[in-house]
Amino acid sequence: MLLQWGFSPFISDTLVEDEPGRALVHATSEALAAGLEVCAPGRQFKAIGNAIYHTATEGGYSVSSQFAGHGIGKVFHRTPWILHHRQHFKVMPSTFRLKLSSEGNDEPGVMLPGHCFTIEVCMRIQF
Repeated sequence: MLLQWGFSPFISDTLVEDEPGRALVHATSEALAAGLEVCAPGRQFKAIGNAIYHTATEGGYSVSSQFAGHGIGKVFHRTPWILHHRQHFKVMPSTFRLKLSSEGNDEPGVMLPGHCFTIEVCMRIQF
């Protein structure tokens, strides 16, 4: 992995070949913009997921709960965890099975000056 000044950079892009794919990429960009709009010192991290979720569902899409943004720095995948959806799964200690939380996105914490994190929106076309 490439390191610059002790930090890990990461860049990706998406290529699409058909109109439904282009529409999905456009909607995902809009959801990312909605998530970025709520970013400010003192705001809760879960506001990002709520903004993304509302933008995605208004457009007829769903948001994957399998991917999340994360803090970056000298350790690449670290807290804070940036959930991009309203609900999340909790691991049930007795069975180690996933159970959908009825509480929604309850990821703790607020954004502070100097926080560095990713927002990695992953949306799906609903069939």
